[in-house]
Amino acid sequence: MSALELIEVCHSYPTRRDTLKSVSLKVETGEMVCLTGRSGCGKTTLLKVVAGLEPNRGGHIKIGGKDASQLQTHERQLGFVFQGAEGLFPHLTVRDNIYFPFKHGHRKHNNPNSAVNEIIDVTGLKDHQHSRIDKLSGGLKQRVAIARALVYQPDILLLDEPLASLDNPRKTEILELLKTLKSSGDHTFLYVTHDDREMKQLADRVAILEDGEILTQGTFAELAQSDHALVKSIIRPDASMK
Repeated sequence: MSALELIEVCHSYPTRRDTLKSVSLKVETGEMVCLTGRSGCGKTTLLKVVAGLEPNRGGHIKIGGKDASQLQTHERQLGFVFQGAEGLFPHLTVRDNIYFPFKHGHRKHNNPNSAVNEIIDVTGLKDHQHSRIDKLSGGLKQRVAIARALVYQPDILLLDEPLASLDNPRKTEILELLKTLKSSGDHTFLYVTHDDREMKQLADRVAILEDGEILTQGTFAELAQSDHALVKSIIRPDASMK
């Protein structure tokens, strides 16, 4: 049973071109699939549809084998990390931000404080847990966003270019954190990125979105050898930090 299965998922905006015509994709338990493609192809829209932040106008979304297409966002038990640590509360401390999901309908936990302590340790935030968000660097803010998305043990973590707004040292810092989380095997990821280095180091599979559908998918190494012109423009074997 796949952790996430998209079956001919559709979505459209009246005046925008990032239309999803028929997206079918599986993400297995413990797997990280990186979703990439040209700007405006609908990658962020697809994450929002999976999360229930945008309506699914056709097809089916299955989470853990169950149809979640009509469920509310909080009922899907998904973690979402936005680009640039959007959604954090700047006036609250790191700890209060991470604890926030337990107050608003996410999966119950026998000991929320213990769960917060554990994820603070895992994400290296112990020395900053009582700092306000607006006093933190961009890299630390992204650590908080990832910790908050993971603390209630979501079935799947959705990440929308989480490193895009960071400078190179901070990118490297968060990349190493994500590699550590992935290596545990406890988390399933659908990860949007344009960055070759992220795909090369993190992805079990890369899926390329084009014209509202999955054009192709495979390992980074497999796609780097493709003769398809569009694939060659997106997947480069000499991947390096941008």
